[in-house]
Amino acid sequence: MATPAFTLAGVDGCKGGWIAVVADGDLKRVQIQKVTAVADLLARVPTLRIIAIDIPIGLPSRDCPLRGCDQEARRLLGPSAQSRVFFAPQRFLLGIRDYRVAVERCNTELGLGNALSIYAFAILPRIEEVDSLVRRIGQEVAREVHPELSFWSMNDHQTVESKHSQAGLDKRQVLLDHFFGPKTVVQCNRDRWGTHAKLNDLYDAFAALWSAKRILEGHSCKLPVKPEKDAEGLLMEINY
Repeated sequence: MATPAFTLAGVDGCKGGWIAVVADGDLKRVQIQKVTAVADLLARVPTLRIIAIDIPIGLPSRDCPLRGCDQEARRLLGPSAQSRVFFAPQRFLLGIRDYRVAVERCNTELGLGNALSIYAFAILPRIEEVDSLVRRIGQEVAREVHPELSFWSMNDHQTVESKHSQAGLDKRQVLLDHFFGPKTVVQCNRDRWGTHAKLNDLYDAFAALWSAKRILEGHSCKLPVKPEKDAEGLLMEINY
């Protein structure tokens, strides 16, 4: 019997690149991959049908300064956890590498300089990388997800404690053990050693994989229900 091909991937950013958890459609084979660029993952695993990635895809602009999906995700997570979903940076910021210049540009274009978080600015190179890839492979393959929404959904629509706390890590492990099996999670955690990825990076990649399976099976959810398109025609939506 042929070994089932890897068709699903959950991807999260980590030190030095990206950590991905890849699996076949039935989750019988699950393993991690550490890559410098997401395109490297596709080259290494060309059978992937769904790549669920924790990065903004479809970016706001002068005409639409805030994405509806970010606003709705923050509302679902509630006041105590809404800051875990940052507002995606505007497309006109791509290519800027100086935070002060980026803030000044936001002030000039929108009068919203303070709305650009330092975290959103820091991941601009990652956003640019994925934006280029998505325009090549399309959003049927590359889907934006958010691990916090995935865990919220796994947890019966209850927000999970911060991933930076031991209680939050423990709860995430319990949820992932339930859906993937403890042996799978433990083995992937062992394989993580030496990759420079943190434990919460691995758990976020697993959460993205959980959403990828739901997307493949046709019962995922998305925010908003009727997403808008950005200036380049990309949907501004978060799947979970």
